[in-house]
Amino acid sequence: MTRFAAFFPALLLAAACSSPDQPAEQPTPPTASAPPAAAPDTARQRFSWEDDACRYHGYFRAGQYTQQQLHDSYQLVTFPYATAAYQESIWELEQLAPDSINTRLQRLETQHRQERAALQALQVVPLPYWQRLKKLRQQEEAEMYQLRKLTLQAYFQPELLRQAPRAGRCQRYVQALASADTLQLLQAWRELVEAQKKNNGAPEHLEAKYQQQFASAEHLRYARLELMLFGWWNCANEQRQYVAVADEQQPWVAFEKLFGKVTRFDCEDVD
Repeated sequence: MTRFAAFFPALLLAAACSSPDQPAEQPTPPTASAPPAAAPDTARQRFSWEDDACRYHGYFRAGQYTQQQLHDSYQLVTFPYATAAYQESIWELEQLAPDSINTRLQRLETQHRQERAALQALQVVPLPYWQRLKKLRQQEEAEMYQLRKLTLQAYFQPELLRQAPRAGRCQRYVQALASADTLQLLQAWRELVEAQKKNNGAPEHLEAKYQQQFASAEHLRYARLELMLFGWWNCANEQRQYVAVADEQQPWVAFEKLFGKVTRFDCEDVD
């Protein structure tokens, strides 16, 4: 049998097994499976706040704190700068009247109750630092309230100043204000003006103001007003036990440390 004869049956067999209309089946190449859909980022959460300089986003692990805890902890950072109670002061002779004092005392009492309740209700981050800061802020608020109340009452009961705690360095003002000796009152006023002039950029204006007030028929009331506001109050406020809570504790620094990442934006330009 020739080589052609052997090849011919094999060719016929191959033709019979394949259809002219259906090509031979080809193997399917492997395909890469689609990546799974990205799960939402629930492992990290964001808390936002702002101050006078910037706005902030702080990022922290889910479950590490609650939004309420962060919000309440930030209240301890800003306390008591936005509290209206601490703006109660007597600045003008017209305000130096019993009705005006009583109105301020009533407002102060209301603000104190609200502030005390608000501080007590804060649910701060459950860390020792924030628990301690909450206690310090409560003590600071109570101390400020007592000093403000005493000061308002002392406009018409100056002998109450003798009962003020931690006011040993303010005795010059206490003695002058609580004394019936008007010469002592006027001398303390003159000394206060001289001390103010040393730390003022326009001492001539302070002197002119003093001379105008001293020449007034109301000079004794001016003396009491100035000594209470710029003498007694400034001195007693500096002697408070909790006056340096913010500087010592630096809560704004501690607050940022609660977050793994903090971004700042919309910041004010500082010259």
